[in-house]
Amino acid sequence: MKLKPFIVGAAAAISLLLLISAGYAWKDSIQYEAVMTVQQEGVELQTEIAPFPPQMLASATLSIRLSDGSGQPVSGAKMSAALSMPHMMCGRIEVKISEAEPGIYTGEAVPLMAGMWEMLVVVHSGGRKVEAVHPFEAVQ
Repeated sequence: MKLKPFIVGAAAAISLLLLISAGYAWKDSIQYEAVMTVQQEGVELQTEIAPFPPQMLASATLSIRLSDGSGQPVSGAKMSAALSMPHMMCGRIEVKISEAEPGIYTGEAVPLMAGMWEMLVVVHSGGRKVEAVHPFEAVQ
């Protein structure tokens, strides 16, 4: 019996298991936040997802707070939001956003499956365009 092919095969199998384990450890080390804030073009855009983490096939509330450079609410902005899974070919879920009160916009969305998602928010206000990407993980 030749030991060299066995040792090479065993080493390859062990290396593969170590790579897979490292990938899972890296995924588990990512910390997503329920609230994210972006400042661009003289406005502050704060996104929030509740409940957090959202569950697959359950409604999640998306809240978007928009304020100017001095912290005053910005009303009447045109806003769109969509959910998508990065690196997946499953499309986008458009979210209807409406202004609940001055500077606070809300919508409801349902993540269709467990995994990594991104909420893309695009705001047009006063000739400015602000975009924010809020990553999160939907759970079972």
